[in-house]
Amino acid sequence: AAVVALGKIGDARAAEQIREGRKDATEDDWEYAAALYRLGSREQLDQVTPGLASVYADTRLEAARTLVEFADSRALPALLRLAKPLKREPQTLGASSKAEGFSTRLLLARGFAEFDSDQARIGLIGLLEDAEPEVRASASTSLAKSNRAFPNSDSAARSVTALVAALKKEVTPMVIDAMHAALSAFDRAAVADALLEARSSDVKSNPNINSALAGIDVTTDSQLAALTAGSLADRQRAIDRLARLGDPKAVPPLIDALATAKEPQIRVKTAEALGQLRDRRA
Repeated sequence: AAVVALGKIGDARAAEQIREGRKDATEDDWEYAAALYRLGSREQLDQVTPGLASVYADTRLEAARTLVEFADSRALPALLRLAKPLKREPQTLGASSKAEGFSTRLLLARGFAEFDSDQARIGLIGLLEDAEPEVRASASTSLAKSNRAFPNSDSAARSVTALVAALKKEVTPMVIDAMHAALSAFDRAAVADALLEARSSDVKSNPNINSALAGIDVTTDSQLAALTAGSLADRQRAIDRLARLGDPKAVPPLIDALATAKEPQIRVKTAEALGQLRDRRA
């Protein structure tokens, strides 16, 4: 409706016209509420969310787009109910319902990044398990975007843990690339710790985890180079990572470090690392 379009223009003088037009509205009442919200009437939000329950699929999707555009955390409970990941295709779901569900989840996987809310980030973490690769990739990208826009240590740690867990079992190249890129938005040391923990818990070496470690330059060679350079903390971290990487190539340099290091902290850390590696040369 032309009157509703006035709300998108953002001219506050249109508010009275919108209210007049709303008197005759029926099913599209939520659009009038959305127009008034855009003009500053934030109390109208509760009148927008009913659009999500419309009998018409295009109306439901448009209402979801509108609420994502507003990025108002009060709308999250209603949106999160739509963000449940589809883990497998129900046999009884019709083509139109599948298309609507995919479009909605993809919209939320992209749009939740705009919300400054832990609940939105939890919704994104859930969408990492979605059956659709594009949804998983978008959720990964949005977690990184959210972390850059709204830094929060608690949410960041939760996001890193979830991304690494999802990366371990991911098989779609597009999604793997998105997860690698997303991890680069978080604290590098925290990401390295999470990846090394995931690697150590695997009986078999996981190529996705190894690739992610290489991507942040946590390899046997890089850590051997750090063994004799940098601060005391840097060298201790390198020793710890070498132990967790489990590469036998690190044993001789660690033996040398144990014999030549002057700092007692380095000698203790090196002895512990050699014990973890369980190599007969040590």
